[in-house]
Amino acid sequence: LTMLLYLEFLSSLFNHNFLFASINNFLPPTTSSAIESFKPIENLKIDPQKIQAKNVLLKEINGPTLFEKNSQEIKPIASLTKILTAIIAEDNYQPRESFLVTEEALKQEGIAGNFKKGEVFSRDELIKLMLVASSNRSAFLLASKLGVENFVAKMNQKAKEIGMANTSFVDPIGLAKNNQSNLNDLALLAGYLLKNYPEILRFSILTKVVINKNHPRLVY
Repeated sequence: LTMLLYLEFLSSLFNHNFLFASINNFLPPTTSSAIESFKPIENLKIDPQKIQAKNVLLKEINGPTLFEKNSQEIKPIASLTKILTAIIAEDNYQPRESFLVTEEALKQEGIAGNFKKGEVFSRDELIKLMLVASSNRSAFLLASKLGVENFVAKMNQKAKEIGMANTSFVDPIGLAKNNQSNLNDLALLAGYLLKNYPEILRFSILTKVVINKNHPRLVY
């Protein structure tokens, strides 16, 4: 089960191009066996001279590293933070649990979803919007119900449980430069996500989502 350039894979969670094929081709009809459905890549040849990325990791899930370049270098991970935010939200809230849009949420950078004060959204609506449109306000709402500081502590604890020794978070959105990781840790996260949270992967490959059933609107 070969994963291609984890940086590219994780970027695909936010609807960027997957390196060799659409991740849709790998997903089964149900989410229970997502990891088993990944197809092996045969006769893959790598020319290091043609790889311009500064940080690269090519490895098999739970298997050997096939190619790496500066995979230990720790860097800010920006909106990849939201993967952990989604995991902690799934661990702590019910799918239809309600979240009220507050004035504080509307102060967060970005307007994805066109939230209005007093609107109510479910956990799954917020996770979908956070992954489809990288909504900072969705991430904030998911975190604020537990308390942002407490939520971030849970993110760091989960990273530790996964074995992400070089990863740290200071916010649930990804705006802080101190949200940092490296490709080796992100590889662990990718495998953990596929095995334990395939529904988050399924949400992440959506290209659009309808939110707020009372006043529905389409978000890309």
